[in-house]
Amino acid sequence: MPKYEILIKPHTQLKGQLREWLPSMFNEKELDRLMKLGGRVQVSLTIPFTDKKGKREKVEINQQFIENLLANVKSAEEAISKLEKKNLIIIVKSLKIPISTKANIQEVRSEIIKYLTFPDVWKDISS
Repeated sequence: MPKYEILIKPHTQLKGQLREWLPSMFNEKELDRLMKLGGRVQVSLTIPFTDKKGKREKVEINQQFIENLLANVKSAEEAISKLEKKNLIIIVKSLKIPISTKANIQEVRSEIIKYLTFPDVWKDISS
């Protein structure tokens, strides 16, 4: 968090932009006291972090998308890494991959990639 401090010595007049800015923030009594006793004006900049969800592109998970995953495993890893958990769950359900509902997003991604890489193993396990 960027921070800037301005020290005001006792019995000095406010200079520059402070002379215009401080009266709009504080009453006259407080400013007189500041000039008489001195003090510190501290300006800090707080900025909220950006929303990551807004940057993700919307992907429709349909049968064609899943067929593309099955057809090209190498590009599937990249596509899966960009998806949100709710989309990954849709893929898991449509491919009938057994997975815990408490699994985090990394576990869900790795299970999908394992399924795409070794589909025969998964078919043997599920049958």
